[in-house]
Parts: sequence; C-alpha cells; structure tokens
Amino acid sequence: MTREIMVVNLIPRVLTLEITVVELFNEINKTFDNDIIVNFEGIECMNVSFAQKYNVYKRKSPKNITEINLHEFAPLMSVSANLFEY
Repeated sequence: MTREIMVVNLIPRVLTLEITVVELFNEINKTFDNDIIVNFEGIECMNVSFAQKYNVYKRKSPKNITEINLHEFAPLMSVSANLFEY
C-alpha cells in the first residue's frame, strides 16, 4: 500500500534545518506502508543542507520513497542525491 505524506503538515514550510529531516523521516519510517510519496507542495524554501541530509536519510530508509511537487527545488534535490553516487 502507498501512503502520501504532506511535508507542510509535519515540518515548517522553510526547510533549512537538518533536524527537520530527522522529524520527517521519523514519520516516514514509522508507517507500515512500504511505498511512500513525499509531497513537497507548499514548501517555500529549501537549502542545500536540508537536501543533502534528506538524501542521506532516504538512502538509509527501508521504504520506497518518491517525491512529488518539488517544483523549483527539484534540481537541488537531484544534485544533492548525485553527490553520493560513486
């Protein structure tokens, strides 16, 4: 089964603190669903630190995670994810 998580309902709209990644992934990993859609609709700001930490936690998570509504933050997330490709 798939669960959609609205980021703005869990953490602030301005994603600048690494601790917010921890809070988000606590919610993601405690769900019984294996397929998770993380909806970034309504997010106003995201910095590099958040994007890097998000991708680290995503790689460590046992869940299948897909992001939607990244809009202007998609390139930042993509670059951050590729930093860990060898």
